[in-house]
Amino acid sequence: MSSGYRLDSDGDVEMSVPQPVYEFITAPKLKSWDQASLVTWTRERKRYVDKIAECCATTGENPERICASVKSCFDVDILAVIARYVLFKSVAEVNDIELVAEIENRCNHLKNAHVPDLDRLFR
Repeated sequence: MSSGYRLDSDGDVEMSVPQPVYEFITAPKLKSWDQASLVTWTRERKRYVDKIAECCATTGENPERICASVKSCFDVDILAVIARYVLFKSVAEVNDIELVAEIENRCNHLKNAHVPDLDRLFR
């Protein structure tokens, strides 16, 4: 019996074309407002945006329309707290630019605004 496909030693069909590999790209979620979480989230967000831009370069789509907004990446409870107590606005009034500015402001300062006295540590 001659069929239009070849079998390997296990009896499986040999594919003439490699099987496509798909990656499901999801935006990172921000679940905590501490500095370590913000730094990690910022790094993951950059990787996410880079992956989306790479995919859009091959398809010709606009990456800004495909990427999830920063606001949608926040946990709902954290977004409500940040909007009310940090930005002094309602959740509906908060935009991505303000959130990114606040994240960068928090990440670019030393934790607890304290530098230990290194001379005293190494005496």
